[in-house]
Amino acid sequence: MGRTLEIDWQETAPELKKRYRKERNSERQTRLQAFWQLRLGKTLKDVAELVGIGYRTLQDWVAWYRHGGLAEVLNRIKGHGNQGRPAKLTAIQQKALAAKVALGCFRNVWDAFQWVRNRWKVQYSYSGLLNRLKSLQCRLKVPRPRSVKADVEAQNEWKATGLTEALREAEMTPSHCIWFSDEMRFGLWGQTRKRWGLRGVKIIQPIQIEFAWQYLVLAVDVLRCKLYWTRTDRMNQTSLIPISGNGCPMLLFGMVHLLIVAKPWVKLVLNEYSCCHTRQNSIPVSACLSG
Repeated sequence: MGRTLEIDWQETAPELKKRYRKERNSERQTRLQAFWQLRLGKTLKDVAELVGIGYRTLQDWVAWYRHGGLAEVLNRIKGHGNQGRPAKLTAIQQKALAAKVALGCFRNVWDAFQWVRNRWKVQYSYSGLLNRLKSLQCRLKVPRPRSVKADVEAQNEWKATGLTEALREAEMTPSHCIWFSDEMRFGLWGQTRKRWGLRGVKIIQPIQIEFAWQYLVLAVDVLRCKLYWTRTDRMNQTSLIPISGNGCPMLLFGMVHLLIVAKPWVKLVLNEYSCCHTRQNSIPVSACLSG
């Protein structure tokens, strides 16, 4: 039979159990569990197997406890009290870097590296600046495209009340037939690439949009399962009225234009908001009018 473990205990078993359950650090929690079991009278071998540590490791913990108590055991943890190397950028500089990233100005880490070096004369390594960006909650994101000719105020106004007001001005009611339509045109469309941005913050990237050739206009009658299509050179009143005169009363919800046609009269409402990309095309007329 082995020799009885002799320790000058400073805590009771209930106190060690309480500290063990409150501890959130996994390494400290393991050590508190070991000493709690030792305080209950278990042997070193049994406690080592129960906690899942080596017998020699547990002997070291006991020696530390005899030297400086439980505080000595809990403090001798890798990284305890170590704040790490001081940051090369001050707190204000880090906020300025995060604000610059939020604007979508950096395509890659090297862009941020050059900006930091030119502005503050601070030299970072690639991995060092990458870790700093991650610590500032910066991530690579795909920007949302926006035409350089887009009117942001007009877009916001249209999204808020534009559709409802257009339907009321056209004297539309729920009894009118509704067609859902969209148009497509080929041409030059600027490409968006990933940029560094803050998590939860949208990045808007202005792009050049130049189109050529004709529009392809499609309209779908959901209730009758019919599809109508045609081509047109322009999406204006002169070009759209002949399209609507093909014998089909309809309401066309376009990505860019809104065409309202109802027998026996024809009303045309064009919304020249070149980037009003609202995809809620299935909104009923009654919901729009009541909004």
